[in-house]
Amino acid sequence: MARHFLFFISIALLCAACDKSDCPYVNERLCDQAYRDSIANDTITTGGGIGTDTGTVVGNFVVYSPEVFQTYESAVQLEDFTGFRCSNCALALATGENLSNQWGERITVLAYHVFPEFAAPIADPPAPFSTDFRTSAGESYATEFQLNALPNGMINRKNFGTGVIQSVGNWADRVSELLEQEPTGFIRFRDIRYDPISRNLTARVAVAPLMPMSGNILLTIGLLESGIIEAQKNGTETIFPFTHNHVFRGNVNGLYGSPAWPSGTIFEANSAYLHPMEFTLPENWNEEKMSLFAYLHFESTRVIIQTSEQKIFE
Repeated sequence: MARHFLFFISIALLCAACDKSDCPYVNERLCDQAYRDSIANDTITTGGGIGTDTGTVVGNFVVYSPEVFQTYESAVQLEDFTGFRCSNCALALATGENLSNQWGERITVLAYHVFPEFAAPIADPPAPFSTDFRTSAGESYATEFQLNALPNGMINRKNFGTGVIQSVGNWADRVSELLEQEPTGFIRFRDIRYDPISRNLTARVAVAPLMPMSGNILLTIGLLESGIIEAQKNGTETIFPFTHNHVFRGNVNGLYGSPAWPSGTIFEANSAYLHPMEFTLPENWNEEKMSLFAYLHFESTRVIIQTSEQKIFE
């Protein structure tokens, strides 16, 4: 009797799913009009771990209370070059996930799926290895930083004496080392708004130097997605289903971004310069699993000064 009951429940669920076959949204929750109405004007102004002070906007600047800068901490960016058909990459992905869980908002993990032999799809959906996570930016970074094997990564794109590319075994120590340093730059997302109908995403990024710096400073803004179910090679085995997190989806403002603030900008006490951004999410990206990230870096060396990540929906 129990088996018969479960059979009829399964049939009912399948029929319910059939009723939604004409849903135009990747996220089926958006098929419900009430849900779309409830989030149509959502604004996220959580501060990425530095309190709830959203500051006062004055022209192109936002002015915060002094304690915002007094309690602000450094954050590190880990860029993991990987591929779902890379047999040695599962351990590196787990290492990045562990560091993300350990350091929370003080680390941004980006997983670049690169190289055709490791990241190109070899099947049609919904079979394993049918999703293409590759991006032109990820491939460009792999070329510029002379990546020649997977898995490998970069921590703030810093050369620790043996080159910029860091093996997985060095990630934890390098991250800890950099997190002990005082922050030299400030980044904070604010005024995040998402329209579920048009899939248009807007936000502003507040940035500021925290000490004198020479050279041009760039701001790069991008998007990553977590919770994607696909396959992953692990040695001679294939793990399926496998949850891919921190998947780099692309940059909003170009491969290396744009000037962080206009030349000659004078920063008043506790102020930051505001960058507006706008981006339309592709239909196959799940907005509920998306995060914005931004980082400040030197134009000449590409070394990252500070990074920040903020979920679109909390």
